[in-house]
Amino acid sequence: MNPGLTRPLKINDMVYSKRFGYGQVEQVNQRDIYLYLVRFKSSEDEIRESFSEKGLYQVTKPNANIDLAGPLRKDG
Repeated sequence: MNPGLTRPLKINDMVYSKRFGYGQVEQVNQRDIYLYLVRFKSSEDEIRESFSEKGLYQVTKPNANIDLAGPLRKDG
């Protein structure tokens, strides 16, 4: 697990991405490489992006990994 992720994420967890800002986990898919579907809100649009178990987002540039940090709320 990426040091930015303190535990496996759950639906509705708040997270942070260097590229997209703050977002909320919308879906957790245990059967895929990209487990987490996260919804980010920009000023006008909603963006949905997938992240791996290690908190990495695959982009077209092979040397560009985007970290995901979270959860940002306390458990319970």
